[in-house]
Amino acid sequence: VVCVGRLCPQKGQDVLVRAWESVRGRVPGARLVLVGDGPDGDRLRALAPEPVLFAGAVADPVPWYRAADLVVLPSRWEGMALAPL
Repeated sequence: VVCVGRLCPQKGQDVLVRAWESVRGRVPGARLVLVGDGPDGDRLRALAPEPVLFAGAVADPVPWYRAADLVVLPSRWEGMALAPL
C-alpha cells in the first residue's frame, strides 16, 4: 500500500498510520509505504508501527505507484488532488 503526499495534517497520513495495525491483522504481510516529506514526518514516524517504510521526498513517484497493489489518499480535504490523476 502506497500513500504519496506531503506529510502534514491535511493529507491524513496519521489516520492511515493509526489504522495500519488493524489492516496488518487482517492482511498478514501487507506493507505500507509513505512517500513524501513534511512537517509531520517526525510525528508520523513516532506513531507508525513497524514496519511502515518512510521513503522520503522523491522527484518521480511513478515507480512507487507502479510497485503498489493499492494507492491510498486519506486526505481530510483537497482542492484538486493530483495523485489520482
